[in-house]
Amino acid sequence: MQQNLGALPVPVDRAAGAGRIDAVRASGKTESLRVMGNQLPLRDIHLPASSTWWPPAPGWWLLLVFSLLLLGLCYLLLKRLRQPLLKKSAGHELSVISARFRQHGDKQLLLQELSSLLRRVGISFLGRENAAGVTGAGWYRQLNELGAGRVFTEHQITILSAAPYQPAADISSKDLANLLRQTRHWLAALPRQRGIADV
Repeated sequence: MQQNLGALPVPVDRAAGAGRIDAVRASGKTESLRVMGNQLPLRDIHLPASSTWWPPAPGWWLLLVFSLLLLGLCYLLLKRLRQPLLKKSAGHELSVISARFRQHGDKQLLLQELSSLLRRVGISFLGRENAAGVTGAGWYRQLNELGAGRVFTEHQITILSAAPYQPAADISSKDLANLLRQTRHWLAALPRQRGIADV
């Protein structure tokens, strides 16, 4: 059985309260007496200072660091995916050309396909306006400069510039193997920068 405690009378010591009021009147502090008579003598409520945007909470710092790391990772990933695209595609096409040559054994066709591949990759890196008008040995010397060094020898430059257009090219298998190896080396030595056009 529960009792309603709010209904019980609370004993009040009126004599003690009246004695305090008389003491305050005697001291002449009537303002305090008025406050004590109407409300409790409490200090004013001080609100906390309004929060500003700076410095941010630790969670915002973590979000900022995470966002910067994510952006940096995306940048590196895109750079890594885009840069070797041309070189990888050209390397794959060179492997296909080599495999086809092993099947058909046509030296002139191999040289034509190599010449075409080198022309497309060179134009992709140098730009059509810089490379389209250059032909012959001058073109292959320009490709050597693009590959950062003397990749193709003068003998190989002569083979690449003249043999694809001769009906019966008399080239040794050793020269062709060296030419294929040097073409692969040239592709690997290309600068790490994507060209204008794709292969």
